[in-house]
Amino acid sequence: MTRNTRWKTKKSNLNDFNEARNGDHALVPFECDNCIFYKLRKQKPDVGKEADKLLMILIRRMNLDAFWARARGTVRENTGRIKRTIQFSNTLGLSGPFEHQGPYPSHDHCGYEVAAAILMNSRRPGRYHKSHTQFETIRLIKSSYSSQFNASPAANIDPLTWTDRKSNYTRVTSDKCGSLWFSRFMVGLKIRMGQTYKPNQALSHELLTAVIVLAEAKVEEAVSEDEVARWITFISYMVITYILSLRGSEGLMLDLGGLNKQWIIKRTNHVVVVLSGKLKGEGNARLHHIPCVKVTKSGINVEYLIQRLLDLKQKQGLCDGPAISNDRGFLLPIKDLDTCFHELLIELYLLKPERFPPTITSPEEIVDNYKCFRSLRRTSNTRALDEKVNGTDIDIVNKWEQVNETKKKVAQAMKHHYAEFQLLIKPFLRYTSAM
Repeated sequence: MTRNTRWKTKKSNLNDFNEARNGDHALVPFECDNCIFYKLRKQKPDVGKEADKLLMILIRRMNLDAFWARARGTVRENTGRIKRTIQFSNTLGLSGPFEHQGPYPSHDHCGYEVAAAILMNSRRPGRYHKSHTQFETIRLIKSSYSSQFNASPAANIDPLTWTDRKSNYTRVTSDKCGSLWFSRFMVGLKIRMGQTYKPNQALSHELLTAVIVLAEAKVEEAVSEDEVARWITFISYMVITYILSLRGSEGLMLDLGGLNKQWIIKRTNHVVVVLSGKLKGEGNARLHHIPCVKVTKSGINVEYLIQRLLDLKQKQGLCDGPAISNDRGFLLPIKDLDTCFHELLIELYLLKPERFPPTITSPEEIVDNYKCFRSLRRTSNTRALDEKVNGTDIDIVNKWEQVNETKKKVAQAMKHHYAEFQLLIKPFLRYTSAM
């Protein structure tokens, strides 16, 4: 085999996703376009009506998407095996083992109408594409249908369940979106449309510190008390979310009443940050007391920033409730925090674009790629790895549990679950110190 042959790439066929293949019906339950139309409308299509023509187009599209859940080679090989099996049976004087016990019922038993709604939704301009809405958004229609079905009498009047040895229940329902056809349709649709994956990016530590310095300058330059309060609150939120490796929504859990109580207790080498709510992976909302160093290795003064926030809230007449709040004590929307975040990043980009990764080429891409929800957590974990923080410390702080050799989930391993986190101080101090 020559080198050129080895590295030759497979060319895509222009007819992919636009034609059916001989043998598709042996892998995917199939009903013709007219049959599906009649199931949905209880009448034959009228080609003179725009609504009927559009529905017929959608039916053809959904059938083709269901077929294309399987590649050409898979269909071809499966068809070849079926043909050989029939030839073997004929040699033995038999007609073949394959049966089709039809017809299908006269109602929509496969989720055709839900599939049509998903395709209609895909035609709308999306966030990332003017021509269509991305798959990850349109697939939620199926979730909404299934949720409504599970709350309906059909799923609850006479429930059928499976029970394992530990008496755990698995519900069995007649949700039409659980059909094999619908499953194949969603797979084919995803393959045809592809996925737009734009995860929140992390900041380099140089860029993070530049953001903090610029935000502090905003505090100094503010001409109104509202502006001062805005930037003090944002800096506190950003630093706590980053240093404790929190998701953006968890950073909003900073509890004013808990902080005030803990601030009375003077500790020599750390402060206690108090969050109120349910962290990811937990079942109940509660107070979380998290140890944190007073000043990090890179010079971020956590004690000073929290003390300044507490002083601000006291001046506003607030002593309890959310600490990340406006002057009336109402929790700030994360979109307002994103606005502050983007304002700082864009200003830094215009001053010194080389601080950013080469993939960031415009202020618009900053808005798309950096969000408070995940960027600060990713920044924290990137810094922890760069500073060679112990893997066990990272798992404890992030509440990660090993699932297999390559994958982790957000939860606690049993050894961590039974540890008393109020006494488990050193892992948090080692992690937060590295920040």
